[in-house]
Formats: sequence, C-alpha cells, structure tokens
Amino acid sequence: MNASLVSSLIVGIALMSSAYLLSNRVTTISTAPSMKTLQTSADGKVKVTPDTVVISAGVELHNRTTQEIAYKDMNTSINAVKAILKDAGIEEKNIQTSSLYVSPEYSYTE
Repeated sequence: MNASLVSSLIVGIALMSSAYLLSNRVTTISTAPSMKTLQTSADGKVKVTPDTVVISAGVELHNRTTQEIAYKDMNTSINAVKAILKDAGIEEKNIQTSSLYVSPEYSYTE
C-alpha cells in the first residue's frame, strides 16, 4: 500500500468513528481506490435545553397631533411592554430597541 492510500484510510476510519459516535450509524461509505478517494457521510442529533429566545414585539401608534405627543405615547407603550418582559424574569440588559420609525400621516380624501 502506498502512503497516500494509507493516509486516506486513516482519515476515513477517523471520520467514520466520529460519525458513529455522534449518530450511532453511518449512512454512506464508499471507496474508490482507482481515484484514491474516500467519502463518508453521517448524521447526528444533539439534544440540549435552549438558553436563548428572541422575541420581536412592536408598538404602533396613529393619529397623534404632534411628534412630541407621538414620542410620549410611544415611550409609555414601550415601557409597558418592557415591564411585562421584566415581570416575566427577563433582565434589562437583555431587552433592546431595534428600530424606531416616525412619519406623518396624510389623509387624501379628495
């Protein structure tokens, strides 16, 4: 046996062992000596308890007479949402605002 074939077999055995340990089964193994390649395939599952969750929530307000009133009302609403999240046990450091959009509303009645 030449050195490259021995190296390929060692790598292949290592990959198959890893696949077996991760998934308890090897789904595909094929060797093609004429091409000097070794191909392996496997699947595995990892079961863990998640430690992160992402929640997206929004506040939408309409028909405020001024921008200042819109900001005041929006802050009141956002603070209420944050209070609910804090009551659920989420720390302040894990709550963030991702965007803020303010624009005028136009009424085109005619």
